[in-house]
Amino acid sequence: MDDFVSSRESAGHAVSAKYTTGGLKLIADTYLSSKEDADVAYGVSAEYTFDEMFTLGATYQDQGNRSKKGNDYSVMGAKAGLTLGNFGAAVNYIFEDIDGASDLDTISAALDYQIEKVRLYTSFGFTDGDNDQEITYYTVGTDYAVSSNISAFVEYSDYENKADNANLVEGDAVIAGMYYTF
Repeated sequence: MDDFVSSRESAGHAVSAKYTTGGLKLIADTYLSSKEDADVAYGVSAEYTFDEMFTLGATYQDQGNRSKKGNDYSVMGAKAGLTLGNFGAAVNYIFEDIDGASDLDTISAALDYQIEKVRLYTSFGFTDGDNDQEITYYTVGTDYAVSSNISAFVEYSDYENKADNANLVEGDAVIAGMYYTF
């Protein structure tokens, strides 16, 4: 969930602390802003992996008044994951509390399967808002490990946002690219 704050970048004014021991990972971060009227955003998260197979996690972020309309905004979430050999699955629940706007509940899932250097994956989610807003989306894709630090990918995504009976936004996209890991 840290990607949300990054998209509202604080011009590099951030502090983050990460602690890992055994299967436990804890993260706390704060994002400052050069805008005098912008609140400080902060987040905390915890993740625990046991038996190298199961993962449980939780997160909370307070974005302050950094929503698109300047309303106070916070996000809470929980996740559970399972890894069995080359197969992985995860489910997530996210609650977004947006003052003066529709609160959002999201349930999503992701699956992936590794076959040597190729990984097949999909993710899908359903969001429900207070004012009959419904969002559905899914992605299917594959990536290929070209080398230990370069991977190529291609994926298809579909999105539908129904704000009410009169307003429907739909979209889909095919994306291809490469990742280079330093």
